[in-house]
Amino acid sequence: MKKLFIHIGLPKTATSYIQHFLFNNGDFLNKNGYHYVSTGLNNDLHCHHDLVWKLGLHSGPGYVCKDIRKHSNKTLAGLATEHAQHSDKHLIISSELLTFLDDFKELEPLLSIFKNRAIRFIVNLRRQDSFLESLYLQVVKDGVGDTFQTWYHKARKIADYNLLINNILQVTQKDSLRIGIFGSGKKERNPAEDFLSSIGLDDKTFIVENRFQNVRLAAACIKIIRISNSLNLKINYKLVDFFTRHKERFYFLNNHTAYLSVKQRKAIRNAYRASNQALTDRIELPLHVKQEILSW
Repeated sequence: MKKLFIHIGLPKTATSYIQHFLFNNGDFLNKNGYHYVSTGLNNDLHCHHDLVWKLGLHSGPGYVCKDIRKHSNKTLAGLATEHAQHSDKHLIISSELLTFLDDFKELEPLLSIFKNRAIRFIVNLRRQDSFLESLYLQVVKDGVGDTFQTWYHKARKIADYNLLINNILQVTQKDSLRIGIFGSGKKERNPAEDFLSSIGLDDKTFIVENRFQNVRLAAACIKIIRISNSLNLKINYKLVDFFTRHKERFYFLNNHTAYLSVKQRKAIRNAYRASNQALTDRIELPLHVKQEILSW
């Protein structure tokens, strides 16, 4: 039976790297019996954010058309057509926006199209303090003006992995869920290779090209951008672009990328220990994954 792989992130677990690889290596995927779904694929971001927005699963940033959901039926029809056209291949959908779904039953219109495929969800987790710090730095670059503590109070649910997995299990079974760890310190494979392995493609003949990663700015630069966002959001893009293009001018700051203090990190890790324990009790995980999560 052919499969549909739904890669939901988390955000800040090399999703851009993986998506960039999938987008730019269609021939390699097709040759090996896989297809990166084109319906709802954002050609700038190289992922399926457009699919998520058009199905009304996420509101999107300000530049997304507010009535984009009017394309829902056309999008579902496009998925059905692509499903039929590539019946001989495994399909891949990737969007970390799915992480933010409160109710995964909203995916049922999409999932019903692929009911004669084995559907697999791929989730990569990251230690909560590192994950939340990295995500906060990204949302500040995207225009958020809140302090970390204010933002964390509103966003903390996103790092409750037991809650996330429980939500996913509304629409799938435990054996259809692949949970990996990002940032474990293991350097055997890069993120694209690790992803390909997770979908059963361990072909060692390919060459990973199109390396891509989001630029991490110094903590001081992020603080300047965050304050600027709260005062005048209109200059956000110019400020982010300036700091990104002229990183070498701030060489004296580049070794200070950590945004959270040791005390903040400890508090965050303590806040999720019970959730992490509940997750490892709920799901039978590979031993190294279980040990990693419990060490957080």
